[in-house]
Amino acid sequence: MHSRQMIHNRNGQFEESIDLVTKTLDEITAVCINGNVHELETVLNSIPSDKLDRYLNAMVQDDRYSYIYFTPLMIASAHGHDSIVRFLLENYSHHCIVDAQNYSSQYDFDYQFDVEHFNKQTALWLAVKSKHLNVVRTLVSLGKANVNQKADYDYSVSNWTPLRLACDNEQLEMVKYLIENGADLYHTDKHDSTSLMVASCRGHADIV
Repeated sequence: MHSRQMIHNRNGQFEESIDLVTKTLDEITAVCINGNVHELETVLNSIPSDKLDRYLNAMVQDDRYSYIYFTPLMIASAHGHDSIVRFLLENYSHHCIVDAQNYSSQYDFDYQFDVEHFNKQTALWLAVKSKHLNVVRTLVSLGKANVNQKADYDYSVSNWTPLRLACDNEQLEMVKYLIENGADLYHTDKHDSTSLMVASCRGHADIV
């Protein structure tokens, strides 16, 4: 487990913190993974209001994704828990940074330092990757999430938008929804390929 507490702030930067209770962070993470809205409400009600920003934008680990750090909203989105996402956006939208971006960090024991990578994946980006259309709809309608966020799929694959992801995964309804809500059809990845070109190359005729 990473030794530092990192928070995504409203300037789009990460800041280190030492004032968050690890047990509380673990409880928030667990309920965002298992999707229990009642438990999440109980945990959040126990946190002083002046600390909610920090807990809801803290970067925590999800055991399903080694070495990658997410906000609670990202975790709920990646797991497809629309009820959790909706609860957070309806009740804590002034605390949650909807377009916060994640990062990965792995300690190099040979050189004794953290190898970090800024993935730039948002809650919406992760929901598209995991094929959770209902969550994407909620993030866009309630959270006004950025449908054109460019992020790295992994260390070697970069500059993918949610539309690029949806075309790659042959998610026709997702593609339609993203385009209807402002997705850029002409964005190119690092290989100068548009989403349409990707769908065509993959043989996804229904999308083309």
